[in-house]
Amino acid sequence: IVFGDWSSDVCSSDLVEGPQSLRGSEIEHDDDHRIAMAMIIAALFARSPSKIQRPEVVADSYPDFFKHLKTLGIQGLD
Repeated sequence: IVFGDWSSDVCSSDLVEGPQSLRGSEIEHDDDHRIAMAMIIAALFARSPSKIQRPEVVADSYPDFFKHLKTLGIQGLD
């Protein structure tokens, strides 16, 4: 799965069947803090690096999001 354009409608051809590995990507969230946080968590399990645009948007609802991830031992968030 490659993170893609989340603004498009999902149709049956967009679904992935069976076990798949996540691959990193550049993540665009259209300033939606919920999508940003979800994609950051998903990116932690990707087999290659991801880059999120404007990560500070998560502070809209969870100002300590990155602090708490670091507390859990997640590295590479700088």
